[in-house]
Amino acid sequence: MTNIINKKIPNVPALRFPEFKDIYVFTNFSSIFSLYNSLSDKNYEDFKSEKSNSEYITYLNVFENVIINVKRNEKVYIDELEKQNKVRCGDIFITQSSETPKEVAFSSVLLDNINSCYLNSFCFGMRPIKMLNSLYFSYMIRSPLLRRRIFPLAQGITRFNLNKVHFFEKMNIIIPNLNEQTKIANFLSLIDKQIELQNKIIKEYKLLKKGIINNIFNFFINNKKNSEYNFQQIFKKYKRVNNNVYSQFTIGKNGLKLILDEKIKYQLDKHIIFDPNSCIFGLGIDEIGISINETGCCSPVYKTYFINQKILNSFFIKLFINKYLNNIKRYITRKSTRRNFEIDYKELIKTKFTIPNFYYQSKYSNICISLENQISLMLNIHKNLLKFKHNLLVKMFI
Repeated sequence: MTNIINKKIPNVPALRFPEFKDIYVFTNFSSIFSLYNSLSDKNYEDFKSEKSNSEYITYLNVFENVIINVKRNEKVYIDELEKQNKVRCGDIFITQSSETPKEVAFSSVLLDNINSCYLNSFCFGMRPIKMLNSLYFSYMIRSPLLRRRIFPLAQGITRFNLNKVHFFEKMNIIIPNLNEQTKIANFLSLIDKQIELQNKIIKEYKLLKKGIINNIFNFFINNKKNSEYNFQQIFKKYKRVNNNVYSQFTIGKNGLKLILDEKIKYQLDKHIIFDPNSCIFGLGIDEIGISINETGCCSPVYKTYFINQKILNSFFIKLFINKYLNNIKRYITRKSTRRNFEIDYKELIKTKFTIPNFYYQSKYSNICISLENQISLMLNIHKNLLKFKHNLLVKMFI
């Protein structure tokens, strides 16, 4: 590929495969596609009936995918006498309405041959009437430059609808010849396959980590050679007051989460302070945060404890605290108006924990940390692939 500057050569994108030299041409969608409507006059029962006899492509399938995933098709009842438009391989589908203007006119292409398949009522279809690469146009409509031109065509107040006539008939587009369309579409498709593969790798690593944590936990929790400690031996309650400024955190299912980048001044009635090697308990069974190196503040509804470093490795308890608590969930929780299971601290402090020695704590932690590092690496690769694809969508279309 080679960079071409638009100022020097008009009507070509900034990034282009070097074998192509032709100037792009102006056209509009109505010159190369025919327009057709989606399902109409259908009611709730048609989609939930046991008589449902045909497939239809859902709104989310169009919105979320450049290429339609036919495995996500759902069922609808179509009477033999009904006149409804069937979709075909090569058709492009456009989302016609959304709750925000930026989500209008997302595109997806059907690349499979399906019998008796229809399109959901919140989209419309475009069928090629000239030789073209439909996948190229599905990517093009999702490109940032074209989307900026589409946003003003969304009309509405609480729900936004695409001005279909303007989009289809009046909006000019600039496109290359068929060979270049195909080259671009195939290249972007390869990037998408790499992104999909990376997603699968990340999911498998997370499943592997979950399985290893379960196996390790079950092994040492049932090992009678390990020592038992009560809650107050492991966690030392503390409260610190001063006039300093801190980063503010909240606690969710994934532990500590930074709320704001800017630091705030500590206020006694609004915050509690936590230090490194602290455990912060929330109200719910899954609202637990472990601070390894962070110092910060959070809501006063939380309770802060120092982790006894003579007994417990902070990395170890960070990995296994949720397993411990869920294992004794029925003994340490009560029902409340705010959540199904709220921690009963009177019962929690009576709890005993089976803890392996420091050698095994470190060994188990290192195994899981190694997996976490691999997952972080995979996530960074995934993030970079998405960034790379975005840059291509910016530079390969005009």
